[in-house]
Amino acid sequence: MQPISAVRLEQMSKAVRFLVIDLQNAAGGCQARSSSSTPFDARFSEDSVQ
Repeated sequence: MQPISAVRLEQMSKAVRFLVIDLQNAAGGCQARSSSSTPFDARFSEDSVQ
């Protein structure tokens, strides 16, 4: 397997984050979005920094 470049990894992580947010919006509405998406976003920004 070839190593994944940092740019490609960042693009993939952003795509996954947007998919999760879309799923939360479709499934749970405001309540799920306010309780679940904020910690998820915080984890993602930490992951991309590392």
